[in-house]
Amino acid sequence: MKKVLISIFIVIFTFMLVGCAPKGDPSQVMKDYYQNIKDGNIEGAYDKLSEASKKNFSKEDFIKWQSVSKETSQLKDFKVEKSNEYKDKELDGLKFKNVVEFNITEKIQDFAENKEEAVNYKRNVVNDNDAWKVYRGKENGKEIVAKELNHLAYMYSEGKGKSKDLNQAAMVLNESLKYNKEFAATYYSLGFVYSDLGRYDESISVLNTFLSKEKDNIEKSDGYNILGNNYVRKNDLAKAKESYNKALELNPNNQYAKTNLQYTE
Repeated sequence: MKKVLISIFIVIFTFMLVGCAPKGDPSQVMKDYYQNIKDGNIEGAYDKLSEASKKNFSKEDFIKWQSVSKETSQLKDFKVEKSNEYKDKELDGLKFKNVVEFNITEKIQDFAENKEEAVNYKRNVVNDNDAWKVYRGKENGKEIVAKELNHLAYMYSEGKGKSKDLNQAAMVLNESLKYNKEFAATYYSLGFVYSDLGRYDESISVLNTFLSKEKDNIEKSDGYNILGNNYVRKNDLAKAKESYNKALELNPNNQYAKTNLQYTE
């Protein structure tokens, strides 16, 4: 009888230790997530995400992000290393019964720079309705898509990893704005591209939007410099001087604005 009671106690105690952890191997779930991305099985990778991550990143946007990412970089290899386990762990204000933390290393081929680089970060697998799922953290999927589109536009505008094509860069940047109208850098890049294309009025318009959204004075100074260049090309020297002076007011070390202002004297 004592042996039976001891066996029952061991079973109950083991259950208490494990809690309600899902069956299966969380390490394999994380590995499958990255293997799917590497293999181009994007829907398969998305299915590995927790419901919380899916709320942050819709399936449509996730697929778009990966589609654009294929043009800017390639996941060549990855390493998944378990680092910690937690019970009743809070992540970004959300409480999970079970959390397994991993160190992730990605080896990525950057097409713009034509080099391979290693990226290291942490990511979690969580108990999501009694199943192990990948939790990507607090994020905004549309912002991620917009930033990746900006990266692609940079490649077209600079001829890095792509044949230089300013019109294509402009198209990609306008697509980026459909995903995130608040990302100031998109307006700056579009203003720069429009200026190079000789579309000065459009450049002035988007640069003014950039200046209304950007908070950093150094960045705003660069925006005013391009604004001044547009006015020079439109033969409006008064507004050009005003723009260059504003650029120098925000950043006295802006050498481009200093040089450009001298040419208007």
